[in-house]
Amino acid sequence: MIKVAESFNSEIIGFIDSLKEKDITDYRNNLILMFKK
Repeated sequence: MIKVAESFNSEIIGFIDSLKEKDITDYRNNLILMFKK
């Protein structure tokens, strides 16, 4: 489970790094909304 989570996190980090500044903010806000549910 931990290895799956680590690979998942690294994929998210790589995905965020590939986005533009504005897109990162929008994506992060969406993640925050998802986790607050």
